[in-house]
Amino acid sequence: ELAKIFNMTEKELCNYCEQNNITFLAADKENARQIRKTEITDNFSKKIGSFSALEDSEILLLTGDISGFSDVKGEVVGKNGKKYLKTEVKTKDRGGEYLLTQYVTVENSVKTVLSFYTAKDVSTDYIEKVFSSESGSKTLALKVIVALGIALFSAFALAILALIIKDTFFKKQV
Repeated sequence: ELAKIFNMTEKELCNYCEQNNITFLAADKENARQIRKTEITDNFSKKIGSFSALEDSEILLLTGDISGFSDVKGEVVGKNGKKYLKTEVKTKDRGGEYLLTQYVTVENSVKTVLSFYTAKDVSTDYIEKVFSSESGSKTLALKVIVALGIALFSAFALAILALIIKDTFFKKQV
């Protein structure tokens, strides 16, 4: 489904994600809202080590370097003991105008960027919900695991129920 939304083959999409260090990618059917999580170890992340070791003002001084945009302002937000640099930038590409909201952190010399691409005139309410759930991929994985657990438990319960009914039915006929 995702490959269709991006007008790519599955192989092209996998290659794109691998080449761009994308560990999670999601989009709505209209591609009006997109979430990307990238994780990379580079010279910057090795040098910084961890945002937690920096003062907020030091992180803010690096906003342009971290975001890749020269005239962007950012704010430092905390979540679960981690510091994130949050930036928002209005930009456009061949797909049209959009708002790019990013949360960047560095932990254990790994730079993690959670990026939200939202088309012009589309609600950004989803961003805070996804960010507050720590990361989109962990939330999705947890939902899948819970759904599989419920399905397996239900199948097991139905099998036990069928055995009880079978045993009860056959005992009455004997």
